[in-house]
Amino acid sequence: MILEGLITTLNPDGSVNLSPMGPIVDESMRELVLRPYQTSTTYRNLKRTGQGVLHVTDDVELLARAAVGKVDPLPAMLSARAIEGKILANACRWYAFKVRSLDDSQERTTITAEVVDSGRIRDFFGFNRAKHAVVEAAILATRVKFLPPAEIEREFQRLAVPVEKTAGEAERRAFAFLKTYVKTAIADQARLGRRVIHVSAPSRLHFGMFSFGHAQVRQFGGVGVMIDAPRLELEISAAERLETAGESQDRVREFAERAARAADWMAPDIPCRIEVKSAPPAHAGLGSGTQLGMAVAMGLNAYFGGPWRTAEDFARAVGRGRRSAIGLHGAMGGGLLIEAGKLADDEISPLISRVVLPAEWRFVLFWPSKACGLSGEAELQAFQRLPATKLAATEALCREAILELAPAAIQGDFDRFSESLYRFGRTAGECFAAEQGGPYANPEIARLVADLRAAGICGAGQSSWGPMVFALVRNEGEAQSAAERFAISDAQGKPQSLIASGDSRGIQVDQRLVPA
Repeated sequence: MILEGLITTLNPDGSVNLSPMGPIVDESMRELVLRPYQTSTTYRNLKRTGQGVLHVTDDVELLARAAVGKVDPLPAMLSARAIEGKILANACRWYAFKVRSLDDSQERTTITAEVVDSGRIRDFFGFNRAKHAVVEAAILATRVKFLPPAEIEREFQRLAVPVEKTAGEAERRAFAFLKTYVKTAIADQARLGRRVIHVSAPSRLHFGMFSFGHAQVRQFGGVGVMIDAPRLELEISAAERLETAGESQDRVREFAERAARAADWMAPDIPCRIEVKSAPPAHAGLGSGTQLGMAVAMGLNAYFGGPWRTAEDFARAVGRGRRSAIGLHGAMGGGLLIEAGKLADDEISPLISRVVLPAEWRFVLFWPSKACGLSGEAELQAFQRLPATKLAATEALCREAILELAPAAIQGDFDRFSESLYRFGRTAGECFAAEQGGPYANPEIARLVADLRAAGICGAGQSSWGPMVFALVRNEGEAQSAAERFAISDAQGKPQSLIASGDSRGIQVDQRLVPA
């Protein structure tokens, strides 16, 4: 079970950090399992010192102030005996502990600790509805930044009933303190404006993989680039429970609920609204699924003040990265990316190289087919049917990426880079011929690539499973000319082309205040 209490740890300067926390315990109280956020002071102190003290107390006034970081001055303390730490002098019971293991591999750290000393200072007062109400109000106060004001006020009205009926002076003071804290926070928000998190994500072109189907070498890996268009734009704002709007609502909900479960954000009734304002076409070779998942995770992380910082953190939160990691690494910083591929125990493929392409270069994108590229379960089944990549092909692709493509990008050698890009894409595509019928998804794409190269646009190819075709040109003028010449019109007669630059920033998350 979870036992709500207060934990003291020592800061680097020897001062005491006091914070509420609910470790998992059993009746023996010999072991504690704590799950602090990696952004918290308690986590940093426990990782550094490996020591702390858990306190069981009925002092809800202290619990309330500690929950919102308003304990000043700190209460009286006693020195612990078995560890370097401090004990709250007015606690009911205390348990000094030492960290036995610390697992940072999940979204929230799991710390297992052994109780090495304990003591009883005074009796627990007993059950009281008002004390429970204050604890619930304290938890509510920590969520004031992202819960709708109307919901907070409604909950405080409900909690006020048991306080009025059963509270003593301490409980009344604690509840009044929390009401004032929340009222001030809501007034500040109203004065400053409604808080909205805006997330803007680039798209991804995937030029090809190094390997698949081999047990003795890394799986997948490959090369890709982030581009600044088309972009995914979404906003997160307050709501009483999870609301989704705009495109891909089911996928947004799936990603949000998965992330919320991982980070304990009140899943499935996450108090926020996620609206997709614009999105790239799905299953076209632009990495739209990965960027959507990463954008939702990164936006919620900013909105709720979550624990995640790395590509691995965000990918794990929404279940991405089973094969390619280009979009995951690209979400964190853009660029031309080369990833190594996965060993059996790797969560995502490690990044080898990130290169910022020259700002004047442009990618012209074409949609020459109405067919969608493979994704999800269909893609998984295709990989299971494909014969393993020949080792000679893997060696050629790695040599092309490391010795030709990346150096040309670093030196800004457009001609050399363009030819290398074509060679890499075609060689990688030939590894998929058993599913595609050739190096490209269909004859229409093959003809377009051939026509582009015949016109002197050497850096042309197919992104991922297609149907997106890219053509690299030197500048905006050449991009406009290529877009007009080669665009294929859709059923309404609208040309299917788009001009994009290389993206060197990745997903951008910013907070905006709009009039309440």
